[in-house]
Amino acid sequence: MIQRLAWIFKLTFEIFTPLYNWGVETVSNSYMDILRLLVDNNNNHSQIMMIVQEISTLFITLARSVVSWMMVNFNECTQTTIVQDLLEMQENPSLMTGLEHRCFDFVYLDLDLAPVVMVCQKISTTVHSLSTSLCPSLASMNALVLYPLYNQHMSKIIQNILNLVFCVYYTAQVS
Repeated sequence: MIQRLAWIFKLTFEIFTPLYNWGVETVSNSYMDILRLLVDNNNNHSQIMMIVQEISTLFITLARSVVSWMMVNFNECTQTTIVQDLLEMQENPSLMTGLEHRCFDFVYLDLDLAPVVMVCQKISTTVHSLSTSLCPSLASMNALVLYPLYNQHMSKIIQNILNLVFCVYYTAQVS
């Protein structure tokens, strides 16, 4: 019985050890193979560099949009500054009425994501061209997945949905 168990262990070891070694080698070297595939071709290398640059531009643009939104909503249109402006308007009514105050205008308070979405569109275009050059059979599926970023109307939809969520905050702040 011990001899049969040793024989089964030997056969199992001889079968599964090469499979295990192949799996480990494939996983550990697949990253290098993908990097070689991307970097060895000059066209792919330039597209990857463009994607990295556009991602950094995306973060910078997003930060600018968020900071300008925060400056308006947390500094300029706080309840104390609105009340102070309304008191000044009562003293000098020739300037404007209280309902014409800029902080009551939702367009003034909105987060502007149009520049951010334009950068996302550039990134998605470059990613799509990179996928087309690497694997043309997956290019159509990639185009389908990236379509919301291509479409200019989808960018307005995303911006309006986000600003609709912020509208609750605006209403509570101005009231």
